[in-house]
Parts: sequence; structure tokens; C-alpha cells
Amino acid sequence: EGEPLLGRGSGGRWLLRVAVVLALLAVAVVGGWYGYRSVLAQRVRNAPMIRFDGGPAKIGNDQWPDESPAHDVELRPYLIDVNEVTVAEYRVCVEDGACSAPQKGGDCNWEAEERRDDHPLNCVTWDQATSYCNWVKKRLPSEKEWEHAARTSYGDPAAKKADLFPWGGGTP
Repeated sequence: EGEPLLGRGSGGRWLLRVAVVLALLAVAVVGGWYGYRSVLAQRVRNAPMIRFDGGPAKIGNDQWPDESPAHDVELRPYLIDVNEVTVAEYRVCVEDGACSAPQKGGDCNWEAEERRDDHPLNCVTWDQATSYCNWVKKRLPSEKEWEHAARTSYGDPAAKKADLFPWGGGTP
């Protein structure tokens, strides 16, 4: 009974072929999408990092009351990303379901009127930043590590140049 329906030259056979081709195309598209997402996620997870050796570091300054007193701390070796997390990189985490969308509007880069995918992400909470770091299998730097990295000569942590600002010793 089923044979004449799928027999040579029958409309049912043609429909079956179309259905199989469409199913294979759907599998290819979905697989391609997930493959593309996987490649993006891997690229984000492999963002270049710089290593800072442990040792003494000067933290704080005496110029502003809320940052004083300047004091020495001992840091263990640590890694920190070379570049800030961009809007596009964070978007991959949101689309993956591991991060929540940050605040938008005002001076926030997320969903700004003009496309800001290559801008550093801002307007995130500590929890959102931690979720992102967990997703990329890294961690947030401590305040001391961040300040040390910002004040140390880029590319040469051994230089131990401790300027008040990352761009040098004076205000802009």
C-alpha cells in the first residue's frame, strides 16, 4: 500500500526528498550557528593576558583623602587581561545565557544608539563582572592587583614604574 505512494515519479517521493533536504539544511544551519558561537566563545576565553610577577607594590596615594595613605603591599604573581572586555565580547556571554544584560541608557555602552561593540563595557555590577569571569574561566583582579597593573609600565612589569596614573605622573 505504501509502495505506490513513494513509487518512482510519485509526488510523495518528491515531497520526501524535499523534506530530507530541508532537514539536512536545518541541521547544517543550526550546527553552523552553534559552531560559530563556539568559536566566538573560545576567542573571548582566549583573550591575551599579561603576567605580573609578585613582589612589593605601592598602593594608594597621599594626594586624595579617600586613597590615602599610600602604602606598600606584597602581591602574589597574577595574570590580567591586556584589554578591557568589549561590548561584543560580553554580548557573547549574554547570548550564551551565562551573563545578564547590563544597565543601558545614559553613558552606558550596552545597546547605545550608535553601535559600540568595540568599546569597553561599562555599567555592569560586581555580580555581572564575576559571572563573566566565571564564564571565561578567569577571575576578577583584586583592587590591589588592578591598581598595580594600572600603574606599572605596560609590557614590562619588571620596570616597577609606579606612576599615580596609568598614562604617567601628572593629571591630564
